[in-house]
Amino acid sequence: MERYLHICAQIETAVGSIYRGLAACVSCSEGQRNTWLAMAREEEGHADQVRQAAGDLTFDLLPVRPLAQRRAELLLIRAHMILMGMNSRPPREEEALTVGIRLEEEFQQIHALSAQEIEPVGVRQMFATLAEEDERHRGRLQRRLAEIV
Repeated sequence: MERYLHICAQIETAVGSIYRGLAACVSCSEGQRNTWLAMAREEEGHADQVRQAAGDLTFDLLPVRPLAQRRAELLLIRAHMILMGMNSRPPREEEALTVGIRLEEEFQQIHALSAQEIEPVGVRQMFATLAEEDERHRGRLQRRLAEIV
């Protein structure tokens, strides 16, 4: 469980870094730039919540299903690859929004699965709240994509 929470916190941090990078390198409106930065701060706050939950655990509770942990590991790798790619070729706004939407979809699935399966109840509720936040982020990005396409 502790390793899984650590991976989830790393993903949140990486996604926050992606959003900060997009705010800096994507040619977009000031409003969208502010949206990227706000979402980056929220992702960083999510990472803090997950780290706090990991720190509150006094022992490793139930093991996390291997599939859930593997999905989280793959998403972390993907997030790092996106970060590296942004340094070599900044994306256009449409591409950046599409990447953000996909990340939020994948993370929402991980959070929703964790909300169903993980003990204790407090950690489960945290993941349910994070899944709702992911859905809100995805909706925000989808609305902006619809505006520019």
